Amino acid sequence: MVVNAMNSSIMELKVPSLEPSARAELGPFVTKLCEGDCNRSMQRNIGILSWAMGEWYQAAVQRAYLWSKLDRELAFKGEFLQVIAETRKRKPARRAAAQELEKEAQSAPTPSIKKADLVHFMGQQAFEFDVPSKKRSDPTSSVRLEWKIDFDWIGEAQNKVAVMIGVPGKWRKADQRGVLGKLPKLFEDLVEGGQDPSLAVKTIVALVVGEQ
Repeated sequence: MVVNAMNSSIMELKVPSLEPSARAELGPFVTKLCEGDCNRSMQRNIGILSWAMGEWYQAAVQRAYLWSKLDRELAFKGEFLQVIAETRKRKPARRAAAQELEKEAQSAPTPSIKKADLVHFMGQQAFEFDVPSKKRSDPTSSVRLEWKIDFDWIGEAQNKVAVMIGVPGKWRKADQRGVLGKLPKLFEDLVEGGQDPSLAVKTIVALVVGEQ
């Protein structure tokens, strides 16, 4: 950082390097501030730059926690698949299924996740997994979660969370009510409404299973 000693203005601001996991999302915003391709209040503003870095870190840790939690549950056939299996057996109504999942999530102990696991997922913007079918002979569906971090003009993190559902063609043909097409918007509404992302994922998967 080069400062004009006469008026204390910042004449030059550069960030030589960024943590590799932060480059894709934080890098463009840093470049915009440092090179001045933005409004005058943002140009070479060290306060906005520092704030954006902290904002990215906090959001990235939350995202890494979700990826790590889902990865562990799927890998060890734990809570995630157990909830889905129970949902298949009971076949409750959609609203009742969501409420039941929420109760189970609230009563479950908070998992401890190691720092190394979080570091592994830092910077990862998507997480994809298969949803087992009721019968082994049936084709499986898949769920792809996307969580991207952007910034507004003052450096506040803007989290953009979305879900994409991959299902066999015959499911879509049989889905005359268009339920599958509404699931991405439902997921967005749940997350924006303050629901824990991991719970929102389970709710969506339970509904996907219900459409099999």
